Amino acid sequence: MSPEALRSSIGGMVGGICFLVVGVLMVKTGNPGLIHSYHIAHIPSEKIPLVARLVGLGIALTGAGLVLAGIIAFASQIPLSASAAFILPLIIIFAGLGVSLLTIVVFTFRPWS
Repeated sequence: MSPEALRSSIGGMVGGICFLVVGVLMVKTGNPGLIHSYHIAHIPSEKIPLVARLVGLGIALTGAGLVLAGIIAFASQIPLSASAAFILPLIIIFAGLGVSLLTIVVFTFRPWS
């Protein structure tokens, strides 16, 4: 395995595990500590734990995608950016980012009201 592929796979997995742990903690506790105070001030107080859990779910999905990308890079011995095998991890990563960002936008700006 080339040093670049090894570095890429380990970096993806370590970063993904960090995101995964933070996301799972947010889902379990409903703690909005990572959400900016501007958004917290504009979200109804009874919905803050729900928003924190949804944002945590998005962060956990992003972490899972990064871990999966690292595993694929390690198994196939190629850098993270060099193969079509990374399409599924990219979809998972962007889905996680989408869940987090959409949750913040919807609950902060309340387009339904």
